[in-house]
Amino acid sequence: MRRNYALATLVLLAVEFFIALKVHDQFVRPLVGDALVVVLIYCGLQTIFLKPPKRMALICLLFAFCIETLQAFDFAKYLGADQHRWLSVLLGRTFSWSDYLAYTVGYAAIRLSSR
Repeated sequence: MRRNYALATLVLLAVEFFIALKVHDQFVRPLVGDALVVVLIYCGLQTIFLKPPKRMALICLLFAFCIETLQAFDFAKYLGADQHRWLSVLLGRTFSWSDYLAYTVGYAAIRLSSR
């Protein structure tokens, strides 16, 4: 089971980096990418901790909400992300209210798939 989560984590991470670096549209990058990030975090954490899906999905949603809120204050700049592109990609640098909705869609996808 952990191996499946680990593989999914690696695939999703590659997809996320591709989206962040190469896709510049108004749907995939801002919405699909943000929904997938919750699934990515979920798979990554399940690889390590393997907790009940409902609980882990909620933890991942709240984590994504927290990171998005920090983006509103450009927290990544304080970590030096403006000098390291990979860190900017990883943390994100742009706050958007619609991201909260995208994260919720990712959460819902996890919940629906874990029934």
